[in-house]
Amino acid sequence: MPELEKLPQARRYLRAARFGLHTLLELKIAGTGYIFHVIGLLTTLRAVPHVLMGHDSKLSPEHKAVIAAWRIRTKNFKEHPEFYLIIRARNQILKDGSFASYASSSESSMEPGVVHYETAHYLDGERRDLEIDVRAALDWMERELTMIEADLPPRYEEDDADQEGTSAMLSRMAEEGIPPQKIAGTTITSRIEDSAQITFSRRPEPWRDGDVLEIFHEPSGHTTLTATEHDGFRFTWKPKNCATCLVELEAIDDRHFRVVLVAA
Repeated sequence: MPELEKLPQARRYLRAARFGLHTLLELKIAGTGYIFHVIGLLTTLRAVPHVLMGHDSKLSPEHKAVIAAWRIRTKNFKEHPEFYLIIRARNQILKDGSFASYASSSESSMEPGVVHYETAHYLDGERRDLEIDVRAALDWMERELTMIEADLPPRYEEDDADQEGTSAMLSRMAEEGIPPQKIAGTTITSRIEDSAQITFSRRPEPWRDGDVLEIFHEPSGHTTLTATEHDGFRFTWKPKNCATCLVELEAIDDRHFRVVLVAA
């Protein structure tokens, strides 16, 4: 019986990102086509951890446990500069609407017919080689997936209740987008404050940009929190009625979270 990939969607996205880099360099894309291609490349590569958590972690109890342990180990992507650069570049594109990057090509005077192609981007004013940074991130993600797979049991067709229809599901998600989750919670404190404990009505899915929490205070009142991705798997939450307030939610267990005040 053929063995299935242990991390099918994470592997699929990683292969797509590798294909994107190969195509960029093979075709020596420049101009508007370069911007279009690089946005897709970086966004696809950045999505690999999200797909790992959002899809592959649900394949079995073993997947859930092993991937949760990986998430804790790599929670602070700043400790993994190879991938953190990609997170920052992707955030510049999607959040700041600004990404300083370009491609150039020139024909060698010493080797007629040989075209030299170069890609570059800027972070904090520093010029960096985009190809080198993307290859480093791809290699880092490859190592991480390989380590996760080493701790997982084999998968076979009869165990894969989720495989059929995955392509159709992904196509539908691409067309419709993934709506933010809205979830209610309660707290005994009169306001959102440091160390306050929030109990949710159900176990939240992994946080995404735009998720909305309605927190009801006892005995009365409520606060609306909106999620914004910070880096890696960390999220900051903005209360609707406080423009300068920022909080993080620290998991206690599946339904209970502790408030960590970031700024007030």
